[in-house]
Amino acid sequence: MVTRILELMRGHILVKIDEITVRIEGEAYLPGHGSPDFVLYKKSITVVDGSLSVPLEDSMRHRILTLVVGCLEEQGMIAEVE
Repeated sequence: MVTRILELMRGHILVKIDEITVRIEGEAYLPGHGSPDFVLYKKSITVVDGSLSVPLEDSMRHRILTLVVGCLEEQGMIAEVE
């Protein structure tokens, strides 16, 4: 799956995974204070482009989060999931 971060804001991240765009609520922290750079809230994942019309199951949420955390780590960030 091709994963691309479209937007990384203080309170959310917008990600394109293949043809699906998802928004994940979270919290950004200042680097270097012993905290992660970004905390992702698992239950907040929503599809924002209407390309997926079924509710997200836990297995799909887990897969999305794994891809997003990996993408952030490739950019040198530390991410956690709550």
